[in-house]
Amino acid sequence: MTLVRVELLGAIRLVSEKGSFARFRRQKTGFLLAYLALRSGREVSRDELCERLWPESPEPAARNNLRVALSELRSMVAAAGAARDVLSATRSHAKLSPTIATDVGELELALAEARCGDEAAQAAELERAVALYAGALAPACFQDWIVPERRRIDVLVLAALLKLARRSEALGDLDGVEAWVSRALAIESYSEPHYEVLL
Repeated sequence: MTLVRVELLGAIRLVSEKGSFARFRRQKTGFLLAYLALRSGREVSRDELCERLWPESPEPAARNNLRVALSELRSMVAAAGAARDVLSATRSHAKLSPTIATDVGELELALAEARCGDEAAQAAELERAVALYAGALAPACFQDWIVPERRRIDVLVLAALLKLARRSEALGDLDGVEAWVSRALAIESYSEPHYEVLL
């Protein structure tokens, strides 16, 4: 079977050697993929999925919408060539296998590894994390559940960019400072710590 990766930064995509699957017949199917991917390996109750993804819908309609979205997601996973157990759903729960890689998980791992090793190794991991940030987390989703997750990722990336800018400053690399600060300001245009480094 093919290895599958879920990308949530910049857009929601299911990626495998068979291609990138980013066209969802229903937008909420992409949001379902994002919700499950952010909780990879954990069972999520169907009630929770209905409440988070279809909060204004009556329960029967929300449950039907979830059934349809899970069916579409199963089809996409199969088209990507993934094993059948990558997405499992019972009458009460759904989950993505913990074996599925996500860009968010890789970013978080790089940031964790940036706390170890010598200064050059730390900088390399920070750069790897920043390179994984292709844009806001699930940018087309404006549901309440995504907002704190999106902010958490942005804060992590902004902190990494600040460390890289300060490292470039210490090395006398003004072009590096400008590049890292520009990336940070593209995420959060009012980032005072980044302006201070630039000045």
